[in-house]
Amino acid sequence: MFYNLNWLLIRCILLKNYPIILIVVYHKSLKKAKDIDSITGVLNITGFKSIGKMITDRHLMPKFAVIFMNIINFSEINKKYSHDTGDLFLREYAQKISSFLGKDGSIARLGGDNFSILVKKSLLAKLLKFLQEIKMLIYY
Repeated sequence: MFYNLNWLLIRCILLKNYPIILIVVYHKSLKKAKDIDSITGVLNITGFKSIGKMITDRHLMPKFAVIFMNIINFSEINKKYSHDTGDLFLREYAQKISSFLGKDGSIARLGGDNFSILVKKSLLAKLLKFLQEIKMLIYY
């Protein structure tokens, strides 16, 4: 949401002809690009480290759990259907998990089919159940 707001600000600023402010706002959007995986639209490893550092610096880590996971046999999707289809699959998969987490966690694509999730412990059991449901949808 924050970065969408920046793009709205860019549009408004262009209409009002404030080029110096435009550069500042554009710079904020560049920071987003550095932290976001271009295929899935979720955090990349850099963004995930930033979130982890922020939580650690605020001494909130005991309230969170970290999950590392990958998609079993994902390479078969790329081989059988194409890399474009594989990318679409990764995007949908990551977005479903991101939507489930909402403000209670973050998902990051670490590379390939490897993901990490930082989630509040209060949501952990529900998340694990949700991940099992997604797994069943993938296999059936």
